[in-house]
Amino acid sequence: MFGLQCSHNNDKAVYLSGPKVCYRKQIVYGEAAQLQFDTLRTEYAELNTLADRKCDVAIVDEVDSMLIDDSSKIARSASSMSGMDQLQIIYHLLWHQLVSLQEKIIRLDNKMYLFYGKIKFEEKAC
Repeated sequence: MFGLQCSHNNDKAVYLSGPKVCYRKQIVYGEAAQLQFDTLRTEYAELNTLADRKCDVAIVDEVDSMLIDDSSKIARSASSMSGMDQLQIIYHLLWHQLVSLQEKIIRLDNKMYLFYGKIKFEEKAC
């Protein structure tokens, strides 16, 4: 009637890269999580999933279902890998080194200096 075309983004095929066909239509409908995934793929992975489309308007139906029932459906760009917990000690060591370096850096006259050892400042009497 108005010459508008629509499609859904709930495809079951494996997505690799490039624009999805559904985003070439004027109206796209689907689940919030799938829209989040496609936005992550476009913005962070630079896969152009949204086909250079700007998402200006969203019409949301059954918000209670989206916020309560589907609250566990969160879009993530990565999943957990076995063995990653073994890196925790390395993260702690790196953090400790960064904190100790931060304590050795001082700023004088808009310049930063890294000092090793003890530093003593004396105030000049006026």
